[in-house]
Amino acid sequence: VNGNSIVPLNDDLSFSTTDSIGDLSGIYSFSVQNDNIVLATSNYVAPDTIHVLSLAGNSLASLTVGAIPGDVLYYDPEFVAIDETIQQPTSTRLYNNYPNPFNPTTNIPFRLDQQAHAKLEIFDTRGRHVNTLLNKHLTPGSYHIVWNGKSHNGSAQSSGIYFAILTSGTEQSVIKMNLIK
Repeated sequence: VNGNSIVPLNDDLSFSTTDSIGDLSGIYSFSVQNDNIVLATSNYVAPDTIHVLSLAGNSLASLTVGAIPGDVLYYDPEFVAIDETIQQPTSTRLYNNYPNPFNPTTNIPFRLDQQAHAKLEIFDTRGRHVNTLLNKHLTPGSYHIVWNGKSHNGSAQSSGIYFAILTSGTEQSVIKMNLIK
C-alpha cells in the first residue's frame, strides 16, 4: 500500500507477517469488511491514512484519518464525519497540540462556540485514563491547556502516543499526541 512492503494473506485473510517483504511497522490495523480490505497506516503522528482495497489488491479509496485506532474521522474543511455519519462542523473544536512530538510539555488549544461544561482528558493507547486537565463550565471563546506529560498523581509518563479528548455537552473531539523523552 505505501510502496515499501509486500504482505501475503493467509487463508483467513490475516497478514502472513513471517512471509512479508519490507517494513510493516507503519501498519496498525487490518480487517476485511464487505469484501474489501481495510488497512490503516500510521507514522504515529496525526494525520494517518486508511486504505480500502479490493480482495484482488486494487486500490479503491484512501482516507486521511485521525482519532483513536478503530474510530474513523474524515477531515474536510466543510464537513466532519465519524464512521459514516456526515454532520456540519461542531461548536467544539480541539486543535492539534504544539509542539508535537513534545518533551516535557505541550499546548492543547481548543475553542467553544457556546457555553458548556468542558472536560479535557488524557488517555494512553490502551485506553487507560492518565489525567484530567479540565473539568468545568466555560463561556464561549478560545482556550489552551498545557499538559506537562504527567499523570493525575504527578508521575511522569513514558514516551509514547497519548490521546487528548475534549468533551463538551454531547460533542467530543480527539487528537493524538506524541511524547518523546
